Amino acid sequence: MYDWKTNPQLCIAWRFIGDDRRAVFVIDGRKYATYQEFRSVVLEAFDWIESISMAGEFETSPVGINEAPLRLPSWEEYRDEHRSGRRGRPGRQQLMRNFENMLGRALEGHGVRTHSGLDQETRDALRVVAQAHPNVSDELVEDARRAFAGQLDGSNAARRRAEHERKVRERAARRRP
Repeated sequence: MYDWKTNPQLCIAWRFIGDDRRAVFVIDGRKYATYQEFRSVVLEAFDWIESISMAGEFETSPVGINEAPLRLPSWEEYRDEHRSGRRGRPGRQQLMRNFENMLGRALEGHGVRTHSGLDQETRDALRVVAQAHPNVSDELVEDARRAFAGQLDGSNAARRRAEHERKVRERAARRRP
């Protein structure tokens, strides 16, 4: 049986900035009494990162109970620092304006801005449109609109969360004897 107290994990959040990957915070499982508590905090962080459309990934790995803590902000420190300076997430109307603006740019062959509030799936679909310039098909435009509809209805985030949970379960299963 897997013993959380003697085999905790930690989760590092990585942010992608261009071709660079930078660790931005850590969730140290040694702070939590159970795996379920740890997992709940990881999912909270994952949901928040997704809500601000930050390009990145989470990496979970074992950590020794006597290992020194990482020199990274905790999830709580990172969240509090970044929430205090934010004006909040764009509303539905602002997202719709941002999407139409970015679609117009993509149709002209221009790149997609990352800080538009659009999620990764939508930005990826818009990049495909931009790369197809000047021969953009109606199908590519519809793909971008479908991706954006998935952001608005929450299905994109639900898919990403399900995929993240699947990966966490697989990693946990591989570690269990």
